[in-house]
Amino acid sequence: MRNFFLILFSLFTLNSFSQTDSWIKIDVQLDNWPEETEWLLWHLPVNEDDTIYADRWYGDYDDGELVELFIPLYSGQYRIELFDEYGDGFYPSGYFLVTNECQDTLAFVQNEGYENNTNPSFGGDSLALANGWTIPGIIMNTSNNTPAMMIDTLTIAPCAPPTTFIPGCMDDEALNYDSLATVPSWGTEEGDTDCIFAWGCMDPNALNYDSTATHPLDNCTYPSCSGFDTSSVTQSCNGNQTELSFQWLTTGFGPNCDVSAIHYGYDLNATPFVQSQYFQGSVPIGSTPPTTFPYTIWEVSYFNNNLNTFDVKAGGNFVTEDIPHFFFVKFQDGTYSDTLWITPDPCIVGCTDPTQPLYNPFANVDNGICGGTSISCPPGESEILVILTPDTYAGEISWEVEDTITGNIIATSPPYNTTGIPVTTPICIDSNMALQFNLMDNYGDGMCGSCFGGVDGEVLIINPSCGDTLYHLAPPNMNFGYLTSAILGNVSPCGVSGPLAGCTDPGFVEYNPLAVTDDGSCLTPVILGCLDSTSFNYDPLANQQLINPACNYTLRLTDGAGDGWFGSYIGVVQGDTLYGPYTIQNGSQLDINLNLGTIEPAKIYFFTQGNSSTTANQCGVQLINPEGTTTFLVGSNPWTDVIIPYPFVYTTLLDCGNNCIPVILGCTDPMAFNYDSLVNTDDSSCYYSPGCTSPAYLEYHTQGFVADYDDGSCLTLAEFGCMDPTAFNYNSYATVNWTSATDSVDPCIPTILGCTDPTAFNFIPLTGDPFIDVNTNDNSCIPVINGCTDSTMWNYNSLANTDNGTCIPFIYGCTDNLAANFNPLANTNNNSCYYSPGCTDNNFIQFYTQGFVADFDDGSCVDSVVYGCTDPTMFNYDSLANIDNGSCVPFIYGCMDVTAFNYDPLANAEYTPSNCIPTILGCTDPTALNYNSLANTDDGSCIPILYGCMDSTMFNYNPLANVDNGTCIPFIYGCTDATASNYNPLANTNDNSCYYNPGCTDANFLQFYTQGFVADFDDGSCVDSVLYGCMDNTMFNYNPNANIDNGSCVPYIYGCMDTTMFNSDPLANTDNGTCIPFVYGCMDGTAANFNPLANTTDGSCYYAPGCTDPNFIQFWNQGFTADFDNGSCIDSVIYGCMDATQFNYNPQANLADGSCIPFIYGCMDTTMWNYNPAANTDNGTCVPFIYGCTDATASNYNPLANTENGTCYYNPGCTDPLYLQFWTQGFTADFDDGSCTDLAVYGCMNPTSFNYNSLANIDDGSCIGVVLGCMDDGIVIDYDGDGLPALNYNPLANTEDGTCITKVFGCMDNTMFNYNPLANVDNGSCIPFVYGCMDTTMFNYDPLANTQPANVCVPFIYGCMDDGQGNDFNGDGLPALNYDATANTNQVSATDVSDPCISQVFGCTDSTAFNYDPLANVDNGTCIATVYGCTDEYDFQGYLYTTYPNYLPGFSTVVVDNYDPNANTDDGSCLYYDINTVTGAGIPYWLNDSCYAWVVYEVDPYCLNNTWDSFCQSQYNYCEYGTPLSLDDMVGRDQILVYPNPTRDKINIKSKNEVDVDVYDLLGNHIIHQKKAKEVDMINLPSGIYDLRITFKGMIINHKIIKQ
Repeated sequence: MRNFFLILFSLFTLNSFSQTDSWIKIDVQLDNWPEETEWLLWHLPVNEDDTIYADRWYGDYDDGELVELFIPLYSGQYRIELFDEYGDGFYPSGYFLVTNECQDTLAFVQNEGYENNTNPSFGGDSLALANGWTIPGIIMNTSNNTPAMMIDTLTIAPCAPPTTFIPGCMDDEALNYDSLATVPSWGTEEGDTDCIFAWGCMDPNALNYDSTATHPLDNCTYPSCSGFDTSSVTQSCNGNQTELSFQWLTTGFGPNCDVSAIHYGYDLNATPFVQSQYFQGSVPIGSTPPTTFPYTIWEVSYFNNNLNTFDVKAGGNFVTEDIPHFFFVKFQDGTYSDTLWITPDPCIVGCTDPTQPLYNPFANVDNGICGGTSISCPPGESEILVILTPDTYAGEISWEVEDTITGNIIATSPPYNTTGIPVTTPICIDSNMALQFNLMDNYGDGMCGSCFGGVDGEVLIINPSCGDTLYHLAPPNMNFGYLTSAILGNVSPCGVSGPLAGCTDPGFVEYNPLAVTDDGSCLTPVILGCLDSTSFNYDPLANQQLINPACNYTLRLTDGAGDGWFGSYIGVVQGDTLYGPYTIQNGSQLDINLNLGTIEPAKIYFFTQGNSSTTANQCGVQLINPEGTTTFLVGSNPWTDVIIPYPFVYTTLLDCGNNCIPVILGCTDPMAFNYDSLVNTDDSSCYYSPGCTSPAYLEYHTQGFVADYDDGSCLTLAEFGCMDPTAFNYNSYATVNWTSATDSVDPCIPTILGCTDPTAFNFIPLTGDPFIDVNTNDNSCIPVINGCTDSTMWNYNSLANTDNGTCIPFIYGCTDNLAANFNPLANTNNNSCYYSPGCTDNNFIQFYTQGFVADFDDGSCVDSVVYGCTDPTMFNYDSLANIDNGSCVPFIYGCMDVTAFNYDPLANAEYTPSNCIPTILGCTDPTALNYNSLANTDDGSCIPILYGCMDSTMFNYNPLANVDNGTCIPFIYGCTDATASNYNPLANTNDNSCYYNPGCTDANFLQFYTQGFVADFDDGSCVDSVLYGCMDNTMFNYNPNANIDNGSCVPYIYGCMDTTMFNSDPLANTDNGTCIPFVYGCMDGTAANFNPLANTTDGSCYYAPGCTDPNFIQFWNQGFTADFDNGSCIDSVIYGCMDATQFNYNPQANLADGSCIPFIYGCMDTTMWNYNPAANTDNGTCVPFIYGCTDATASNYNPLANTENGTCYYNPGCTDPLYLQFWTQGFTADFDDGSCTDLAVYGCMNPTSFNYNSLANIDDGSCIGVVLGCMDDGIVIDYDGDGLPALNYNPLANTEDGTCITKVFGCMDNTMFNYNPLANVDNGSCIPFVYGCMDTTMFNYDPLANTQPANVCVPFIYGCMDDGQGNDFNGDGLPALNYDATANTNQVSATDVSDPCISQVFGCTDSTAFNYDPLANVDNGTCIATVYGCTDEYDFQGYLYTTYPNYLPGFSTVVVDNYDPNANTDDGSCLYYDINTVTGAGIPYWLNDSCYAWVVYEVDPYCLNNTWDSFCQSQYNYCEYGTPLSLDDMVGRDQILVYPNPTRDKINIKSKNEVDVDVYDLLGNHIIHQKKAKEVDMINLPSGIYDLRITFKGMIINHKIIKQ
C-alpha cells in the first residue's frame, strides 16, 4: 500500500449526492508499471472549451495496487479515455472496471488500442464479480511498446446510491474516524478519503523523529552515511572458477546508508568482464572513485537495499585472476565507501596427492582423479592411462580399446557424467597386442560442446612409466562426428632387463649414471676446469668442463592471437621448488625471471581449464638463458608444434654456461690513469697523463703539460700565425704564435713602408730579404705612363713620363679613308676630302642619272634636261622628255557615248569593244511595287506599295492593299457584348453566343425552378434531378416522391379511354363508355372542301384553290396564295427588265426582276484619251492621246497635249560636263540645246606653278608650287641605286636641286666597340665594349664578349652546385648530399652532362626497421622497430568490409579475433571466424562433410562462407573422418601446401599438380617467376611481407609470406 499522502487530481469538488442523480464506481487493478496508466472522463457532447469531468494518473501508486473510486455525476452520456504510455496495456495482469448498482451493462463503443486503432492493446471481454455485478468492460493486456489509447462511450442512467452507502472516514487511525462509514467519501479513493491524520516522521533514527505522528510522512532526514563499519572479502574455489564474496556493515541508520550502486571492476590491464548472480555485463560511468589507482570502473544496478553481500565469480572462461579487483559502493546520499582490493589466486583443478602418478603440483582444487588410477600390471604387460575430459554433453561419449590382431575389445570406458573434470582409466596392455582406440559419440557431434555454446572435451592416452604420449585429441578438432579411431600400435614395457654394469663413481670420467654394478671401468679421475684454450683461466690439465650451477633464466609465454591465454597456465618445477602458475591475461607475450639450476632437469607443466582448451594451440613457451639462447621451445606453430597439456610433462636440462673466464685486455698497472680492475691481461695500453696530444689544437698549447694519451680534450683547432699587432703579418685570428703545427719558429715580419707595385714608375726592386724589402704600400706609387714626350710631334703626350720612341711628325691631307681623295699618309685633316665626284649641275641629265649627289664636279655634265611625261603608258606621253615632271595623265577608259546609260564624261579612251550600256527605262525604285531590276533609267512609272491584309477571308481584309504584310487577323468569334457574362475581349466577330444569366438551364433539374430567374447559359449548377409530379394528394395522379408540382394533377376524369376511338381522352382515368370511332375529313366550315360528317380532320382542308407553282406566271398574277393547285398554272415565268426606257429593256419578259440599267453616254474606245469604262452608250466624243509637255511654265509647253510624257524642260543649255560651256553658262541646263562646243581641259592654269598646263581651260585647283630639294626616294628616283631614300630626301620636293646625300648606316657613338666615323645614319647597331672571356674552352666563356681582359678566363670545375638556396634545383630548400661549394658546372664531367646532385632523402636508413626507406640517405631518427602481429583490424584482408571496393556482400559477419593494434607488420597470424557460426570465436569454419577442419589463414575470399562448394572443399578440407591428414594425404587430395610461413630462407610448395609461382613485394614489383615450382628460394630477399601467387588449373591462389 502507499505510505504517503496522495494528491487528488480531480478537477471537480463533490460535496453530496443531492447535487447529481447518478454515480459510478471505477476499480483499477494496476499492473507492475502504474506510472504508465491514466484515464480521463468527459461529459458528452465534448466542445473545445469543455473541461475534463474527472481524471486520474497512477504514477504515485504501488505496483499491483487495487484502487477504488466513487464518482457522483448526472445521468447522460460520457466518454472515457484510458491510456497506457508504453503501449502494453496491463502487464502482466490488471484491469479497468466501470460499474454502478443500477445498470447491468455500460457498453463500449470502441475498444482501446493504439491511437491509430489498428492494433488494439486492450480487449473487451466481460467478467462477473462475486457480488453479481456485471463488469461492462475489462481491459486486458497485449505486448506493444508505443502509447495505447482506449475510447469508450458510457450511457449512465439515473441511479440512486444504495442505502448502505454511508460516506465517511473509514481509517481507525484517523483523527476523524467514523465507525459507521461503509464507503469512502465521494470522489476519493479507498485509503485516500477525507480522513485527517497526524502526519510526520515516525522513524526514531531520523533527526526529525515525531513521536506524536500516526501516519508516516516522507520527510525524515538522516545524518550522512559514514561509510563501512566493517568490510571483508573472501575467496573460494568452485571447480576452476574463483568466487569472491564482499561483505560489509554500515554505520549510521536510515536510507542514506542504503546502497544506490555497486562499483566493481579490474585494473586497466585486465579484461573488463564480470559475471555475478545479480548481473552480467557492465556499463561504464564517469564518477570518480575514492582512490587514485588507475583502473576501469563499472557500475551495476543494485536491487536489494537490505543485502550486504555481493558475490562474483571469476576465473575459468573469464580470466580475471592474478590481477587486482576492486569493490566499493555508492550510498543514497551520494557518498562513497572505502575501496576493497583483492588479487585472487587462480583456481587450478587437478590431483593434489603428490604420491599419485597424476599429481599436479600446482593444483589447489582436488578433482578426485588421484585415487584409483594406478594398477599393478602382470609381468610383460605395460600400464597405459586413458585420460578423458568430457565436454558439455558428457553422457554422449564412450570409447573402447581393441586388439586389431584378435579383434577382441580389451577395455571400455566408464560412464561419464561431469563436464570438464578429467577421468583417468588405467589399462594393462600386452606388448604383443596391436592396439586401436575407438572414440564414439552417440549424438554425432563428437566432443564439440562449443558447437552448441558449451565446453569442448579432450582425450589423452599416455604410458606413465615411459612418459610417452600415445594419442592426444584436443580442441579445436573435436567435432569428429559419431566415431574417430586411432592406431596405437604395439606398447612395450619400459626399463631394462637386469642391472646395468659400468663405472658407478661420479668422480671419474667414465661414470655412467644408469650403471648399477661397478665393473672397474672407472679409470680417469675427473679434473674440473676450463677447457677453452682461449679463456683467461684455461686449464690444460682439466678433462671435464666446470659448469655454472645456476643462473637467471627468462620464462617467455607467448600467445599467437595476442589476446591472452583465456585460463591456460604454465608451471615450472625443479626439485622441490615450484615456479608459477603463470598465465597471460592480455597481449601476446609475458617474460618472467626464474633462478634455475643446472644440477637437475626442470619440468614444465601446461594445463587448460574450461574453454581455454579451444585456444591452447595459440600458446607457446620458451626458456632463455642469460646468453640469449633458447634452450627449451614448445608451441612455436599452432599446427606443427602444438603444446601438449598436463598430464603430459615436459622435461629439459638447463644451460647456465661454463666457468671459463674470457680474456679481458687492458691496463693492469694500478698507477696508470686507465687502470681497470676487471682486466686480467695487460695489453700495454696504460697511460698516465691524458690530455690533448695534437699541437694542431689550442688545448695542446694551453694545458701546461705533455699528454701521453689523447683523452678527447682536443676540441679547438689552433690558428697559427703572428700575434704581434705591429708586425707586417699580424693575424688577429691567430691563437698560437707558431708558424705551423710542426714549426714553432716566430712567424712575425716587421712592417716596411714604400711602393709595392712592381709596375709602378717609382717601384724599388725586391732583394728577397723580408727585413729589407718594402712590404707595406704607403700609397706613394706613381704609375708608368708611356708615350711621346716631344711637344713638337703630332702625337706628343703631356702626361707621359716615359718616352717609348713613338713620336710622329705632322702630315696634312685628307684623312678620311672613305673619301675619294683619302691620303693614307696624312695624320692631320685639312678639310680637302670629297667622296662623290661627278656632275654637280642639275640642269644636265647626268646630274639625275649618275645615282648619287656629287660633291666634286668631275666635268661629266653633258646633256641638258627636257621635262615632260616620260611614261609611254600614259595618255600624254612625251617621247622627247628625259625627265618626268609629274604631268603624266593616265588613260581613262569609259563609255564616251552621251546617249548611253553609262556615259563617262571623264573618259578619254574607249574600250574595245565598247562598254556602253543602252538606256533601259522603267521603275528603278526598289521600294516600289513595280520595281524593274533591269531598268537603269527611271521613267516615273513607279507604283507605291500599299501594305495590308490581302486575304479576303480575314477579319481585317484590305481590298486596296497590293502587298500582304502578314497582318491578317482571323475572325475570332465570340461574345463581343461587354455587358454579357461571357464577354470575350479577344473576339472581333459576334457569334450571338452572349449570355447574361448563367445558371441551370435544364428543366429536368430542381435548380432550374429554384434559382429565381431564367438562365440563358448552363453553368453546371444543375445538380438535383427534378421529380415532376402531382403533389396534390386529392388528385388521381398524386406522386408522393415529386419535388416540383408540374401542374400535372389530374382529378378523377371520366371519359373514353380507348386510344383507337375518336373521343379517346388521354386525361381520363375512368372510361365511361362514350367512345366514338374516327371519321376523317375536312371539318372547317369555311374551307372549300368542308365535310360536315367528319369528326377527325385529316389535313385535307383547303381555302384558295389556284396556281401553287412560282415558275408559272399565273402564280404571280392570281392575286392570292393558293393552298390547293387547281390546274391553272399555264404560262412559264420570264424574268427581265420590263421598263422600255431602260438600257436593258426586255420585251419578252413577263416578270420584272429589278435588273433595269439606265442609259450612260460616253467614249467607249479604250484606245482613246477620254475612254469612259462606265459608259454603255458611245456618244461619239472620243479624243485621241496627244503626248507632250503639259506644264505651261516649261520652256517647251504644248497647249495641244493632253497627256504628260515627262519631256518638259525649263533651262535649255549645255548639259555635258565634258564641255567648257557646261561650266561657263552660269546655270545647270535640263535640256541640251546644242551649245556644247568646246571640250573642257582640266589642269593647273597658273604658269608659275610646278604643274602649269598651257592647254587647260578650266583650273581644277591642282596647281603645285615649285619645291626644290632632294628627290631620291629610293624607288621612283634612286640616284645612287641603293634602293633607299637619300639621307636628305624631301618627299615634298618636286624639283631636284642636286643636294642628295647617300645614307651610310653604322654606329655613330664613338664610345662603342663598333664606332663607324663614316656613318651618317645610326642604325642602332652600336655594340658596347663587352669585357669577358672569349675562350670557348673556358667555364666563363662569354659569347657576347668582344674584349678580353687579361687573366679573366676561368676553367670548368665539375660537381654538384645545389646549395638549397640560390641553386635549389629540386626545390627542397636543402643543399644536396654531395654539394660542392667550389664547383661552377653542375654536371658529372666534361662528357657526362647528367645532374651529379644527390638530393637529401630523409627517412629511416635501418634496413631492419619497420619503416626502413631504401631511398633514404639521411637518417632522421624516425625508425620504428618492426612489430609482427595481426594488423587486419576489420575483417579478412578487407574483402568483407562494406566500404572497401572489393566488398563481398553477405559476409559481413566474418571478423578478426586476434587483431594486434601494436603490430605494424602483418605476420599472417590473423585468425578469422564467423560470428554467426555455432562454434564461436576462434573456431574454424564448418565444412559440409561434417568434418571440423582447421583452415590456414590466407583463405581465398571466394571461400569465406558457411556453405563451401566443391572447389573450396578440395582446397581447404584437411580432415578425413575427423582426423587431420598428413602432408602427403593432403597433397593427394588436390591440396596446395605452402610452408613454412614465416620463413628465413625458402618456401616449400607441395602439390600433386604442377604449379607456377610468382612473388611480388608490397609495392607490386615482380621479383620471382618460377614454373613447375616445388620450392622458392627467398634467402636473398630483404625481410618483409611478400605476395605469393600460385597458378594452377586456371586458378590463382594468393598467400601472404613473411620473410624474416
